[in-house]
Amino acid sequence: MFVSGSGKKTAELTFRAGVNYISGESNMGKSFILKCLDFMLGGEKRPEEIEEARGYTLVSLEFEARQGGPYTLEASFGCFADTRKTAASRQKPRC
Repeated sequence: MFVSGSGKKTAELTFRAGVNYISGESNMGKSFILKCLDFMLGGEKRPEEIEEARGYTLVSLEFEARQGGPYTLEASFGCFADTRKTAASRQKPRC
């Protein structure tokens, strides 16, 4: 999963096959990561913006499936709920 924005260093989180865990100090964005992941995988509730995410405008989730891939899901923080798209469909945002 990547988050990026104009003038911001791209932040990357890599998941491996099997069990993954996210750890860290309080208020560092662990819950935000999980909410972004849930939303990108079809959850309806948009993650609330947090201070640590300020300036980032795009979240991307890249993954491979057993029968194909890689696939990329992307969402804009600017109109987060309406811009999910797949590399295959390349739907235009409805903002």
